[in-house]
Amino acid sequence: MKLFAAFFALMAAIALIYIFVPNGIDDYLHRRQVAQQLVDPDSAKFRNRNPRPGARVQCGEVNGRNRMGGYAGFARYISNLDVGRAVVEPQNLLVDAHIHHEFLTLHDAVCGTSIVAKTVQGPPADGTPDVDAVFQACLAFVETRDGHRPDSALAGDMTTATYGRDAVAFVLRMSVPPAPPVGARRSITCYGQVEDGSTRINDVTSP
Repeated sequence: MKLFAAFFALMAAIALIYIFVPNGIDDYLHRRQVAQQLVDPDSAKFRNRNPRPGARVQCGEVNGRNRMGGYAGFARYISNLDVGRAVVEPQNLLVDAHIHHEFLTLHDAVCGTSIVAKTVQGPPADGTPDVDAVFQACLAFVETRDGHRPDSALAGDMTTATYGRDAVAFVLRMSVPPAPPVGARRSITCYGQVEDGSTRINDVTSP
């Protein structure tokens, strides 16, 4: 009798997970696996997930608190239940440039060509990113992703770091008009790299 009671309790628990956890137990396992990669797993917030019932691989974005207690910003992730591992995109592009490049390669292979693919040809011969070319590419990226191009945007400081043999990572700060209806100008950050003669925009984020 106790065995039957335990069995029905287990079935009820599984049913509750499927009812209250969106997209079933696999999605719950993905989110738990990704959260464990954060400094504060309990603070994890998710968006743009592509869970499917029974899917063993999931791509999405996660945000969590850093060691200072503030949210670090959303970063892309890849979670694979078959290998029991999740990989979260490095937050510091200049410090982790090589790792970031490997993540992008893996992300495109596993998740399909993501919103990172915006390329502009023709950086200077020495491989140093051209600020104007990067700025225009960042604006084109925003237009492709969000459906609008910021008017009267201004380029700010650009920081670069060399990694690999002929590759340069960059971070460009930009100033854009306020969001309607009113407000102050706001700053956005454009991330990318120059490699093999092309300038590639990986992401544009707001603080």
